[in-house]
Amino acid sequence: MTTSTPHERRFRLLDGGGASQHPGPARTTDSTGHTDGTDGTDDTDDTVIDIGRAAPAPATLRPAEWLTGDEMQLRRRALVAGLAAGCPADRTAVTVILAARRLFDSGPWDEAMVRGLLWVGVVDFCIAIDIDVPERVAESLWAIVHSLHVDAAIDTADYDAMCRPLIDSGGFTPPRSKTRTRRVG
Repeated sequence: MTTSTPHERRFRLLDGGGASQHPGPARTTDSTGHTDGTDGTDDTDDTVIDIGRAAPAPATLRPAEWLTGDEMQLRRRALVAGLAAGCPADRTAVTVILAARRLFDSGPWDEAMVRGLLWVGVVDFCIAIDIDVPERVAESLWAIVHSLHVDAAIDTADYDAMCRPLIDSGGFTPPRSKTRTRRVG
């Protein structure tokens, strides 16, 4: 039996472009779906496609390797602000957003920047470093924008404008305000 991690699996492509099981001893399958080779070993994990090299390990995203000191502080504030507002941000998504912003468009935070990150910047960055696009990008981008608003780095009009693409095309629904009304009487 060949044992390998997902990163070491090899795959063989047929001439017709399809994939087949790695050639080996004849296999039998019992009524439970368990597959054995003729030598009595379990060959269930032996199906691989050989493209001539092992698949690369996925990139790990360590914030300290991708973000500056100021971006690390903004990341921390965004995670706290999102959690405090009832819309927790994804740590990986916040890191990807901030790194993508610096690498592809380091201009001021505005509506165009948010829209560009949402539709192009984050995806391009993830492709460039070979990672999956994280989940909750719109929510995490909102947490960053929200923390900038809370810190008074942007005014309310800019905040509303930057939230617009997240709501219109990012599928984001802002959390309800947590302010309490006081009953009189």
